[in-house]
Amino acid sequence: MNLSIKLLCISMFFFVGITVQGNSQRSTEEHSVRVSIILPFKSGGEPGRRSLDFYRGLLLAADHLRNTGVSARIAAYDEGAANSPLTPVLQAAVSQTDLLVGPYYAGHDVELATFALGHEIPVFFPFCPRSTQQIAGNAFVALPFPDDTAWAEETAILLTAVFGRMQVLVMQSDATPLSRRTQMLADRLKRKGARLKMLPIDATPAQIAEALSRKRTANLVIAAATDHDVVRNLASKLTVVTEMHLPARLAVVAHPEWAANIPESDDVWSVVETLIPTIGFSMLYARDLGMLTDSYHHWFHTAPYGEPPADFFMGYDMGLYIFTGLSNHGRGFIEKRPKYKGKYMDFNMKRENNTSCWSNHALRLLHKKVDGTMDVVSF
Repeated sequence: MNLSIKLLCISMFFFVGITVQGNSQRSTEEHSVRVSIILPFKSGGEPGRRSLDFYRGLLLAADHLRNTGVSARIAAYDEGAANSPLTPVLQAAVSQTDLLVGPYYAGHDVELATFALGHEIPVFFPFCPRSTQQIAGNAFVALPFPDDTAWAEETAILLTAVFGRMQVLVMQSDATPLSRRTQMLADRLKRKGARLKMLPIDATPAQIAEALSRKRTANLVIAAATDHDVVRNLASKLTVVTEMHLPARLAVVAHPEWAANIPESDDVWSVVETLIPTIGFSMLYARDLGMLTDSYHHWFHTAPYGEPPADFFMGYDMGLYIFTGLSNHGRGFIEKRPKYKGKYMDFNMKRENNTSCWSNHALRLLHKKVDGTMDVVSF
């Protein structure tokens, strides 16, 4: 890896500047794209490990772009503690960067978004920003994950592409109202011609079977549930329904949060057609990610954090998208709306109007069939 490294220690934060020089006759200092990363690198435990893996993804992306003539200058700044002021770090970074990436802590997101707006510099939020007006109404903010509106719209488009006409069974409990995302998805599907039916989450297999459409229409179950036991119980009931051998196609939308409650080894959906809207691939479904993990071992002589190492993968694909965009179009590259199809995640940035933030609409729909095969539906 052809890296020139400068280290400057400052009492409040540290700075590591790395330039990955492309194969070009141009002056590296004059033509490098400049990106500043602000994450809690000095923090122990999960915040520090996740930050380092994301950063290493960016480094590997910059190295892989060398043969295209793209030179990336990456400056890493320590974010500090969750309750520490971020402005001193931002002031040190802003004069030598074309784009900011960060923060990790939710308490710093508004401070960073406000700073980016005041200095008219784009900022990408790789971790979880809050849905506040200072962020949602900031044209310099880019979210690599879709907001609720984008998620519902893109998921509805993908589901309609798979099933065409469908009946949607929305299952909920009196104690758990529909989440905003679930309600918006149901509304979007209805607009696209789907018929909606409401069922209680504790409906019996016989009640579910009675509600199914027997016509040439798919039955799509959307459940307002994240509790492990409730989700498992629903899976068991849907299994019983499939064993009735009814002339009806049955499928279920698996919400991303279910993954936190059901281990991958516990394949409760093995007999039900399952659809998973997602931004990032699972290691199980993307062969190229194994090769990327091998590159991590080769360059950094250790294993990445997490299984799968989603932060490293996200850093790699975001790095390719950002560095290429800056090199081709400068700071305003996102206005050109370049699309990127990556190994782990894709980018298709859109916004509602000229004053709102950008969010990533590039969802993929993992379509798991009952025979164990998997299709990936995307646009």
